[in-house]
Amino acid sequence: MTTSGASEADNLSSQKHAADTAERLGDALFMGLRLTRGIDLDAVRQRYGVDVWERYRDDLTRFVDAGLLRHDNRRLTLTRAGMLLANDVMSVFV
Repeated sequence: MTTSGASEADNLSSQKHAADTAERLGDALFMGLRLTRGIDLDAVRQRYGVDVWERYRDDLTRFVDAGLLRHDNRRLTLTRAGMLLANDVMSVFV
């Protein structure tokens, strides 16, 4: 394999890894919100290197303001009303 071919293979591998990580993060966020205990923001930060609130703050704030989502600096949880509209809230992570 030429140096150029190796670079392309490395680049594709890196892109696939990034996509796999993003998909796993999305799955973890969807699953977390479906649980009554919600998303442990510290655990997500440690596992995926992502500050969920910082990344999605603008979109999530409207759900907090509407009373559908609760943010307490350590967790994101759906309220009772939010559980009825969970798909709308989770669309932020797509």
